[in-house]
Amino acid sequence: MTHPPRGVIPSLDGLRAIAVLLVILTHAGHTAGFPAGVQPEALGALGTLGVRIFFILSGFLITHLLLREESRAGMVSLARFYLRRVLRIFPAFYVYLLAMVVVGWLSGAALPLDDLLSAATYTINYDRARVWVLGHAWSLGVEEQFYLLWPVAFTLLAMRGRVRWVVAVLALGPISRLVTWRFFPSWQLMIGETFPTIADALASGVLLAIMRDRWHAMPSYRRLLRSGMLGLLPLGILLLNKLNAEVTVFGWLLGETMINFAIVLVIDRVSSFPDTLSARFLNLPPMVFLGHLSYSLYLWQQPFLPAAPAWVGQTFPVNIGLLFLAALASFYLIEQPFLRLKARVGGSVGRGARG
Repeated sequence: MTHPPRGVIPSLDGLRAIAVLLVILTHAGHTAGFPAGVQPEALGALGTLGVRIFFILSGFLITHLLLREESRAGMVSLARFYLRRVLRIFPAFYVYLLAMVVVGWLSGAALPLDDLLSAATYTINYDRARVWVLGHAWSLGVEEQFYLLWPVAFTLLAMRGRVRWVVAVLALGPISRLVTWRFFPSWQLMIGETFPTIADALASGVLLAIMRDRWHAMPSYRRLLRSGMLGLLPLGILLLNKLNAEVTVFGWLLGETMINFAIVLVIDRVSSFPDTLSARFLNLPPMVFLGHLSYSLYLWQQPFLPAAPAWVGQTFPVNIGLLFLAALASFYLIEQPFLRLKARVGGSVGRGARG
């Protein structure tokens, strides 16, 4: 097995690879030419599950970075934090937006200005009628809103206050979903996209980062992480994901919380014990590389995976090949130069939830 570079948390790139592949598989399943006998959504909303994994990873990694900086420097520099986030997220995303504007203009199907503005300002997760090529930007909006709120709260709160804040968000997530469903029917389709209805996924990752050392000091918890039964958790997550799709109220109230904490346990297991079979798989070089590529793959999958193709490049499997070419170009020509600049600004333990 190839060992991760010093300072990189094991297995997380592989988890990113799984997450982005779930999104791609779900969208590809609706494209022309996809094998008729293969139905990804038979296991529930796999794309939504993939995005949930990204969110939990983001909550964990961002908080890990904040805790590490606080431990080393005695404080967190918000200016440096936000500069690193800008260098990590903005360049590839705004190049994608510009490309979609140009394609829309050339094809005679200009992007609606309100969709473009909401995407550019990371508020498109509150846009209920958005065009397909910008539809996936809702998750980036959720991430940016998390980046704006949590680091500030982190610097203002002592450790006990942070834990209370996280527990409150974990409790309010199911409540916000139920309130939206019961009292705001016009927003029901946005449950899981508006920040209050999905923030508990991010908070689950935050809780892992804050409590991990304390949990690991408990022999019973470490035995649980090591147990072979925990290796079956991914199967349980898939079954819960299927149940949530069929019984939505159960999912909003309890099922999503159960999935969040199951994913937290998976993250802790594969990152703490890289010698387990699942961790070895996640740390294979192809999985690590896909994890590195995951942000660009996520950005560029939408224009190649529409349900109604406008040209052969949007039919399976040609669309998958073109998607990877676009992602590779984005990764090497845009992401990498800015990642090198980001490293000079302050570096990081690992990439954000989308790379």
